[in-house]
Amino acid sequence: MLLPYYPIHSQQQLENYLKVYIPLVFNQLNIYGVDIKAFGITGDHFGLQVLSAEEFDKSDTLLQTYATLVNAGEMHNRRNNIYKLTSFPKINDIEIQSIEMFEPKPDADINKLKPGIEHIALVAQKYDELHKFFIEKQLPIDKSADFNGSKFFKTKFVNLVEVEFRNDYLWQAIQL
Repeated sequence: MLLPYYPIHSQQQLENYLKVYIPLVFNQLNIYGVDIKAFGITGDHFGLQVLSAEEFDKSDTLLQTYATLVNAGEMHNRRNNIYKLTSFPKINDIEIQSIEMFEPKPDADINKLKPGIEHIALVAQKYDELHKFFIEKQLPIDKSADFNGSKFFKTKFVNLVEVEFRNDYLWQAIQL
């Protein structure tokens, strides 16, 4: 069980982790040539990959001490919950508002998963322009989707960073 190693045991532990992680994200965006201000990029959430139903349940209990469950969902035959933080940590002008936690897909090889903080999601006011920028520059896009106007695309995992760009805030797009 890797749960003891996830930086979610308190709001303060999460903030301490983000103080290290978000500069890595900024560095990777700089490498890609993404101008945060030009595309109107702000913070949204991070994704937490757990490795079992037991870790999911224990993490859920921990998260609900400083976050509110806004959606208890299922996606790809696995639980996928969204939690809105009670206070939003802000690092380098990026404010993280929520946490998306997901179990492994039923057929997943857990040895190939990235447990813990798996991705960060950022909202781009100029989402379509940013998506076009990534395509034109042939930057590494892993996948993209549009769920009834709620759009996102994810970069490939490069230099310890996977970024999901969205046109809306996940916790507002998907609520109980």
